[in-house]
Amino acid sequence: MLNVIAGVVAKDSSIKEVKKGGEKLQVSNNTIYIKTGEGRNDIPVNISAWGETAVEMQKYNKGDSIHFIGAPNDSQYKNDAMDKPITTLGYTVLQIDHDKKLLKEMDTILSKYLEDGKEKKEEKLEKENGKKAGAKKEAAAPEIAS
Repeated sequence: MLNVIAGVVAKDSSIKEVKKGGEKLQVSNNTIYIKTGEGRNDIPVNISAWGETAVEMQKYNKGDSIHFIGAPNDSQYKNDAMDKPITTLGYTVLQIDHDKKLLKEMDTILSKYLEDGKEKKEEKLEKENGKKAGAKKEAAAPEIAS
C-alpha cells in the first residue's frame, strides 16, 4: 500500500553507498517528524530512499518540509529491558513531491469526498425526518366513520 506522507526533516540528509546482491546502491536514511496537532508531540518516522530518490533527498536539510509517496515498512530491535522485540514503523520513499502538486490534488480529492459525505448524511437526515413527520401526521389524524 502506498501513502502520501508530509513531515519535517529531522537532520541534514546524507547519502551512503551500500552493496546489495553484488550491486552498489545509494541510500539515504533520515527521520521526519509528522505533525499531530496543537499541544501534542510530533511523531518521529524513519525514512529511507534508494538510488535516484536518495540523490534527490540531498536537497532536504534539517527543518525542511517534505512530501512524498512512500511504502510502509517495519523493523524490529531487541531492548535488553524488555522480553519482546520492539517493532517500529518506517517508510521507503518512492517519489518526492517537490512542488507539492500531489499534496494539493489529494487535498482537493479529500475535501470533495468529505463534502459529498456531508451532503449524503444531510439527505439521509432529511428523509428520516420526513418519514417521522409523516408518521406523526398519520397518528394524529382522526378516524372517519363510515
